[in-house]
Amino acid sequence: MRLPRGDLSNYILVKVGQNLMAREGKELEAIEWLEEVRGRSDPALKDFATLGIAQIKGKFNSENIQNEAIELFREVIRDFKTPALQGDAHLGLARVLCRQEKWKEALDEALLTYMNNKEWRSARAEISWMLGRSYEELGDTEKALPAYVNVYFLYPGQLEYSADAYLRTGQIQYKSGSKDKGYQTLSRMLQSMGHLKDPGKNIEKARSLHNSWAAELGRNAAEDSSRDRKR
Repeated sequence: MRLPRGDLSNYILVKVGQNLMAREGKELEAIEWLEEVRGRSDPALKDFATLGIAQIKGKFNSENIQNEAIELFREVIRDFKTPALQGDAHLGLARVLCRQEKWKEALDEALLTYMNNKEWRSARAEISWMLGRSYEELGDTEKALPAYVNVYFLYPGQLEYSADAYLRTGQIQYKSGSKDKGYQTLSRMLQSMGHLKDPGKNIEKARSLHNSWAAELGRNAAEDSSRDRKR
Protein backbone atom coordinates (compact mmCIF):
# COMPACT_ATOMS: atom_id res chain seq x y z
CA MET A 1 0.00 0.00 0.00
CA ARG A 2 1.44 3.36 -1.04
CA LEU A 3 1.37 6.18 1.50
CA PRO A 4 -0.19 9.43 0.30
CA ARG A 5 2.35 12.16 -0.42
CA GLY A 6 1.06 14.16 2.53
CA ASP A 7 2.30 11.49 4.93
CA LEU A 8 5.83 11.39 3.55
CA SER A 9 8.82 13.40 4.72
CA ASN A 10 10.32 16.19 2.62
CA TYR A 11 13.41 14.04 2.14
CA ILE A 12 11.42 11.17 0.62
CA LEU A 13 9.38 13.52 -1.55
CA VAL A 14 12.48 15.19 -2.96
CA LYS A 15 14.25 11.87 -3.58
CA VAL A 16 11.22 10.49 -5.44
CA GLY A 17 10.96 13.72 -7.44
CA GLN A 18 14.63 13.61 -8.38
CA ASN A 19 14.37 9.96 -9.42
CA LEU A 20 11.38 10.78 -11.62
CA MET A 21 13.30 13.68 -13.18
CA ALA A 22 15.94 11.19 -14.30
CA ARG A 23 13.34 9.09 -16.12
CA GLU A 24 12.21 10.16 -19.58
CA GLY A 25 8.57 11.17 -19.71
CA LYS A 26 8.19 11.45 -15.94
CA GLU A 27 8.98 15.14 -15.54
CA LEU A 28 5.39 16.28 -14.95
CA GLU A 29 4.92 13.61 -12.31
CA ALA A 30 8.14 14.77 -10.66
CA ILE A 31 6.76 18.31 -10.37
CA GLU A 32 3.82 17.02 -8.31
CA TRP A 33 6.16 15.47 -5.73
CA LEU A 34 8.39 18.51 -5.56
CA GLU A 35 5.46 20.93 -5.32
CA GLU A 36 4.30 19.04 -2.25
CA VAL A 37 7.51 20.17 -0.53
CA ARG A 38 7.13 23.73 -1.82
CA GLY A 39 3.65 23.94 -0.31
CA ARG A 40 4.63 22.97 3.20
CA SER A 41 5.52 25.19 6.13
CA ASP A 42 8.52 22.95 6.86
CA PRO A 43 11.48 24.62 5.08
CA ALA A 44 13.57 21.41 4.87
CA LEU A 45 14.79 20.78 1.30
CA LYS A 46 12.56 23.44 -0.23
CA ASP A 47 15.67 24.70 -2.00
CA PHE A 48 16.24 21.34 -3.69
CA ALA A 49 12.56 21.04 -4.63
CA THR A 50 12.56 24.55 -6.10
CA LEU A 51 15.64 23.87 -8.19
CA GLY A 52 14.16 20.62 -9.49
CA ILE A 53 10.92 22.29 -10.58
CA ALA A 54 12.89 25.10 -12.24
CA GLN A 55 15.04 22.61 -14.17
CA ILE A 56 11.95 20.80 -15.46
CA LYS A 57 10.04 23.93 -16.42
CA GLY A 58 13.10 25.41 -18.10
CA LYS A 59 12.89 22.68 -20.74
CA PHE A 60 9.34 23.54 -21.81
CA ASN A 61 8.70 25.31 -25.11
CA SER A 62 6.09 27.58 -23.55
CA GLU A 63 7.53 31.02 -22.82
CA ASN A 64 5.16 31.44 -19.87
CA ILE A 65 6.41 28.24 -18.26
CA GLN A 66 10.00 29.21 -19.03
CA ASN A 67 9.35 32.50 -17.23
CA GLU A 68 8.19 30.52 -14.21
CA ALA A 69 11.46 28.60 -14.36
CA ILE A 70 13.45 31.85 -14.50
CA GLU A 71 11.82 33.12 -11.32
CA LEU A 72 12.40 29.80 -9.56
CA PHE A 73 16.09 29.78 -10.51
CA ARG A 74 16.34 33.35 -9.22
CA GLU A 75 14.70 32.24 -5.98
CA VAL A 76 17.32 29.53 -5.48
CA ILE A 77 20.11 32.00 -6.19
CA ARG A 78 18.88 35.04 -4.28
CA ASP A 79 16.70 33.66 -1.51
CA PHE A 80 17.91 30.17 -0.60
CA LYS A 81 21.58 30.81 -1.43
CA THR A 82 22.44 27.14 -0.79
CA PRO A 83 26.12 26.82 -1.84
CA ALA A 84 25.71 23.30 -3.26
CA LEU A 85 22.90 24.45 -5.59
CA GLN A 86 24.34 27.72 -6.88
CA GLY A 87 26.23 26.23 -9.82
CA ASP A 88 23.23 24.32 -11.17
CA ALA A 89 20.92 27.28 -10.55
CA HIS A 90 23.16 29.68 -12.50
CA LEU A 91 23.51 27.12 -15.30
CA GLY A 92 19.76 26.60 -15.51
CA LEU A 93 19.07 30.32 -15.47
CA ALA A 94 21.64 30.93 -18.22
CA ARG A 95 20.10 28.23 -20.41
CA VAL A 96 16.59 29.65 -20.22
CA LEU A 97 17.65 33.28 -20.66
CA CYS A 98 19.78 32.40 -23.71
CA ARG A 99 16.95 30.31 -25.11
CA GLN A 100 14.76 33.41 -24.86
CA GLU A 101 17.56 35.48 -26.41
CA LYS A 102 17.84 37.64 -23.30
CA TRP A 103 21.57 37.91 -23.79
CA LYS A 104 22.33 40.83 -21.45
CA GLU A 105 20.37 39.27 -18.60
CA ALA A 106 22.12 35.96 -19.18
CA LEU A 107 25.50 37.67 -18.88
CA ASP A 108 24.67 39.78 -15.87
CA GLU A 109 22.74 37.21 -13.85
CA ALA A 110 24.36 33.90 -14.64
CA LEU A 111 27.14 33.44 -17.17
CA LEU A 112 29.84 35.68 -15.74
CA THR A 113 29.21 34.45 -12.21
CA TYR A 114 29.50 30.83 -13.34
CA MET A 115 32.68 31.44 -15.33
CA ASN A 116 34.29 33.27 -12.42
CA ASN A 117 33.62 30.42 -9.99
CA LYS A 118 36.30 27.82 -10.71
CA GLU A 119 34.60 25.25 -8.48
CA TRP A 120 31.64 24.98 -10.85
CA ARG A 121 33.00 22.66 -13.51
CA SER A 122 30.14 20.47 -14.74
CA ALA A 123 29.23 22.60 -17.78
CA ARG A 124 32.10 24.92 -18.54
CA ALA A 125 32.12 24.19 -22.28
CA GLU A 126 28.42 25.01 -22.54
CA ILE A 127 28.73 28.09 -20.34
CA SER A 128 31.68 29.43 -22.34
CA TRP A 129 29.74 28.82 -25.56
CA MET A 130 26.72 30.70 -24.19
CA LEU A 131 29.08 33.46 -23.09
CA GLY A 132 30.39 33.76 -26.65
CA ARG A 133 26.89 33.71 -28.11
CA SER A 134 25.72 36.42 -25.73
CA TYR A 135 28.66 38.71 -26.51
CA GLU A 136 28.26 38.07 -30.24
CA GLU A 137 24.54 38.84 -30.20
CA LEU A 138 25.25 42.02 -28.26
CA GLY A 139 27.79 43.06 -30.90
CA ASP A 140 30.90 42.65 -28.75
CA THR A 141 32.93 40.33 -30.96
CA GLU A 142 36.17 41.19 -29.15
CA LYS A 143 34.83 39.39 -26.09
CA ALA A 144 32.97 36.73 -28.07
CA LEU A 145 36.13 35.45 -29.78
CA PRO A 146 38.13 34.44 -26.67
CA ALA A 147 35.03 32.76 -25.25
CA TYR A 148 34.64 30.69 -28.42
CA VAL A 149 38.35 29.88 -28.60
CA ASN A 150 38.16 28.68 -25.01
CA VAL A 151 35.44 26.21 -26.01
CA TYR A 152 37.15 24.49 -28.92
CA PHE A 153 40.65 24.68 -27.44
CA LEU A 154 39.78 23.22 -24.03
CA TYR A 155 36.77 21.06 -24.91
CA PRO A 156 37.19 19.87 -28.51
CA GLY A 157 35.41 16.59 -27.83
CA GLN A 158 32.15 18.32 -26.91
CA LEU A 159 31.19 18.86 -30.54
CA GLU A 160 27.79 20.31 -29.76
CA TYR A 161 29.61 23.40 -28.55
CA SER A 162 33.17 23.20 -29.91
CA ALA A 163 32.25 22.79 -33.58
CA ASP A 164 29.80 25.68 -33.46
CA ALA A 165 32.31 27.85 -31.58
CA TYR A 166 35.03 27.06 -34.14
CA LEU A 167 32.71 27.91 -37.03
CA ARG A 168 31.54 31.14 -35.44
CA THR A 169 35.13 32.21 -34.76
CA GLY A 170 35.99 31.86 -38.45
CA GLN A 171 32.86 33.71 -39.50
CA ILE A 172 33.49 36.61 -37.14
CA GLN A 173 37.07 36.96 -38.36
CA TYR A 174 36.07 36.78 -42.02
CA LYS A 175 33.21 39.28 -41.67
CA SER A 176 35.43 41.71 -39.75
CA GLY A 177 37.79 41.92 -42.72
CA SER A 178 40.37 39.36 -41.60
CA LYS A 179 39.45 37.00 -44.43
CA ASP A 180 42.73 35.11 -44.44
CA LYS A 181 42.56 34.58 -40.68
CA GLY A 182 38.96 33.36 -40.91
CA TYR A 183 39.89 30.97 -43.70
CA GLN A 184 42.83 29.62 -41.70
CA THR A 185 40.58 29.10 -38.68
CA LEU A 186 38.22 26.93 -40.71
CA SER A 187 41.21 25.12 -42.21
CA ARG A 188 42.39 24.19 -38.71
CA MET A 189 38.86 23.24 -37.71
CA LEU A 190 38.52 20.82 -40.62
CA GLN A 191 41.99 19.40 -40.04
CA SER A 192 41.01 18.65 -36.45
CA MET A 193 37.32 17.78 -36.78
CA GLY A 194 36.63 17.15 -40.44
CA HIS A 195 36.59 13.37 -39.98
CA LEU A 196 34.10 13.42 -37.10
CA LYS A 197 30.33 12.97 -37.14
CA ASP A 198 28.67 16.16 -36.00
CA PRO A 199 24.91 15.95 -35.28
CA GLY A 200 24.71 19.74 -35.37
CA LYS A 201 26.03 19.81 -38.96
CA ASN A 202 28.49 22.59 -38.08
CA ILE A 203 31.42 20.70 -39.57
CA GLU A 204 29.44 20.30 -42.78
CA LYS A 205 28.61 24.02 -42.77
CA ALA A 206 32.26 24.85 -42.16
CA ARG A 207 33.37 22.71 -45.10
CA SER A 208 30.90 24.39 -47.44
CA LEU A 209 31.96 27.85 -46.28
CA HIS A 210 35.64 26.90 -46.45
CA ASN A 211 35.22 25.82 -50.08
CA SER A 212 33.48 29.08 -50.92
CA TRP A 213 36.16 31.18 -49.24
CA ALA A 214 38.92 29.17 -50.91
CA ALA A 215 37.45 29.98 -54.32
CA GLU A 216 37.30 33.66 -53.42
CA LEU A 217 40.83 33.76 -52.02
CA GLY A 218 42.41 31.56 -54.67
CA ARG A 219 43.27 28.74 -52.26
CA ASN A 220 43.20 24.96 -52.43
CA ALA A 221 40.45 23.98 -49.98
CA ALA A 222 41.14 20.24 -50.04
CA GLU A 223 44.85 20.70 -49.44
CA ASP A 224 44.43 23.32 -46.73
CA SER A 225 41.91 21.23 -44.78
CA SER A 226 43.77 17.92 -45.09
CA ARG A 227 44.62 16.13 -41.83
CA ASP A 228 48.08 15.48 -43.34
CA ARG A 229 48.57 19.23 -43.38
CA LYS A 230 47.99 19.30 -39.62
CA ARG A 231 50.84 16.86 -39.08
